[in-house]
This record gives sequence, structure tokens and C-alpha cells, in this order.
Amino acid sequence: MKKVLLSLAVLTLALAAAQAQPILKKGSVDFAAGVGLVPTYVADGAHINMLPVNVRLGYRISNNFSMSAFAAYSASEKNNVVRPDESIENIKNQDLTLGLRGAVHAIRAERFDVYGGFMLGYNMPNTDITQVSGPKTETPLPGGLTPSFSRPATNKLTYSGFIGASYLTGRNLGFFGEVGYGISLFNVGMQWKLR
Repeated sequence: MKKVLLSLAVLTLALAAAQAQPILKKGSVDFAAGVGLVPTYVADGAHINMLPVNVRLGYRISNNFSMSAFAAYSASEKNNVVRPDESIENIKNQDLTLGLRGAVHAIRAERFDVYGGFMLGYNMPNTDITQVSGPKTETPLPGGLTPSFSRPATNKLTYSGFIGASYLTGRNLGFFGEVGYGISLFNVGMQWKLR
């Protein structure tokens, strides 16, 4: 792993030394569409019905800073979840996130860009919980309540950070990869320069 990181650092420094004019500069507008290869719901043991997809539309405020509108969607499910009271549930989840991203572009060569930043978004989950079987033993709480083992899905503000790199193969078309927390831990996709 250390050799890979060292190789990436050397490659990045070599590209930074290039004196070519970057293609994406102040006033540029780009559109990107990607897919998440490591969905965050995998950590819960969920089955991924649809890999997370994301799109963004960005504007370069300066050569080193951009702002983007961002949208992402994923769908997953987990069946036969056994709760502490021995009830069994099936859980289906659809997740939509809309947000704004700010990125600092630190190392640029003519076609290569390394960037990092933060996103502030609004997460809108749609969760459907179906009870397959009831509790084996009923343990009511005072007042006749029964214990709850999950919270209802609610819309909420969310934030995340990311580090990425993009490479433009031509004047208007390229590829990107990003690592960060959000709808997926690793995203790859295509990028188009619109202006």
C-alpha cells in the first residue's frame, strides 16, 4: 500500500510540474455523472438493488475553486432482519440526496486535476419496513408500550468530504474518481466540459 501511495505522490508531483495551461479554468462549466462502487449500505449487510448513481453540474469560480450542484440516488434492501425481541422484518430503502459542493483544485496539469472539498446536502430517505413475524415474547414497557429497535427514516441535513482526481481525454470529455463519505465511499464516472 505504501508503494502505491508513493507512486501516486510522485505521479502527482510530476504532473504538477508540467507548465501546460489547464483545460478547466475560471468560468468553465462541467457536467459529471458517476456510479458508486462501494455503497455505504453494504456496511449494514444490505443487498444493493441499484448501485448509487450521482450527477453534478459545476462552475469554476476561479482556477483553484469550484462550486457544484449535486444529486445522488441509491436503492437497497435487507430481508429477514431479526430484532432483539425475535421479530423479523424486511427493510427496503431508497435514498435521494441533493446538495452543494465546494472543491479546491490543488494540482492541475493540462488534462489532469486533483481536488478535494466538502458537500452540504439534504438527505431524503424513503424506507419501507415490513414485519414478517411478530415478537416471540412481548416485553411491554410502562404504559403498555413495546420496545422499538429502529428509528423512522427522516429527511435531514447531511455533510460529507471528498478527494478526487479527473483526467480529460480530449477537450470536452474525461473521467473522474473520488473517495469520500456520502452515498458511496468510492465513485467513478465521466465528465463533460460544457463551456
